[in-house]
Amino acid sequence: RSARRADRLRAADVLAPGSMLEFAHPIVRAAIYESIPPGERALAHTEAALLLERDGADPERLALHLLRSEPGGDAHVTSLLRAAAAAASGRGAPGTAAEYLRRALDEPPGPPDRPAVLLDLGLALAGERNPDAVAVLREAVRLSPTPADHATAALRSARVLGLWGHHDSVTVICHGALAAADALDPATVDSLEAELFANSSISPATAGEAQARAKGRLADPAASITWRVNDAFVATSTAQPVSEVLARLAPVLEGDFRGLAPDSLIAVYA
Repeated sequence: RSARRADRLRAADVLAPGSMLEFAHPIVRAAIYESIPPGERALAHTEAALLLERDGADPERLALHLLRSEPGGDAHVTSLLRAAAAAASGRGAPGTAAEYLRRALDEPPGPPDRPAVLLDLGLALAGERNPDAVAVLREAVRLSPTPADHATAALRSARVLGLWGHHDSVTVICHGALAAADALDPATVDSLEAELFANSSISPATAGEAQARAKGRLADPAASITWRVNDAFVATSTAQPVSEVLARLAPVLEGDFRGLAPDSLIAVYA
């Protein structure tokens, strides 16, 4: 029965010739699409996304339908859109990822998931140098429910914002996370302090305070790789001989930069 109906639609020039069910012309497709009431159309897009998911379709194929569906507070839809955003970011399309994540926020996600969606969105916006990234990332950090979540969001936000020159925002974010330093593991505290130093020491107005705060870490042979880079940066910015700078940077060079986060201002210094 379906095959006969398809043949009639081909004969009427609604469907294109051949075995694929395709409209004969984009104008025909648009006319039929617009004839469907908006609410029914949105429900059909939701159903199409779920059918495609059942068939194992790529997350971004699902997202193209979900973008045209109505928000309904469905946690599963939020999860699908986040997966699509991750796929888009992975192929170097942060603008597309941001579009999926804005739709995820409209769903909306439940309060426990909202900070993570905001963090994903902020990182995607930063990936295309969108100035909205600063406010979104700061909100993601603010809403993070536990000190550990707060610190993770702060560290990821600080790194990407530092790369784009938002050093004042990085300073605020890091100070906020370090206020709960007693509840964090030492490695996280060390990383936050390193990002805070890298972003504070670049400005004459805050460089002195940054060096005073980091006094115990700079020039410490047992310090982490990030601090060896920061120490070499200080030597460079204070016009020390090149031999002295390279001596401080030697462990980093010998380790082939392992241990440095590639999305950090500290990697740029190295």
